[in-house]
Amino acid sequence: MLDRLKNAPIISYGGEAKFRGQKYDLVFCTWSTPEPHMEHDQYVAWINKTTGLMDFTQYTIRETYLKPPGYKSIGGAVEFRDFKNINGVMIPHDQIVYAGKLKEDVTKNLHRLTISDFKFDSFEETDLQVDKNIPLGSASKE
Repeated sequence: MLDRLKNAPIISYGGEAKFRGQKYDLVFCTWSTPEPHMEHDQYVAWINKTTGLMDFTQYTIRETYLKPPGYKSIGGAVEFRDFKNINGVMIPHDQIVYAGKLKEDVTKNLHRLTISDFKFDSFEETDLQVDKNIPLGSASKE
């Protein structure tokens, strides 16, 4: 996610917050316009003031199949934990996804991804290309 967010053309400081006793700088990231819109999701990266790492990211999900009457975008959040230095890059080996907003209780999650082993360049990049019509590195949702 960090690789995607660093390329957002709209990045602005969103202030400070405290969560679980830790202080964070909030960084807003999006595309096209800072106002809410249906074309792109919007993100708030929570940067840990002590470590400088992105511990959380909150986001909107503009494309949803659940569009009841009075529909508004829904949101989610990801918590990044258990960072390990792999070739000079801090990789979170525990990633917890929350529906809606961040939760104090980590057991109230929607999904959890645990990485047990990580290596850079251990396979061909094209192995990840599900649709050969979408260029490698594209953030396209098509």
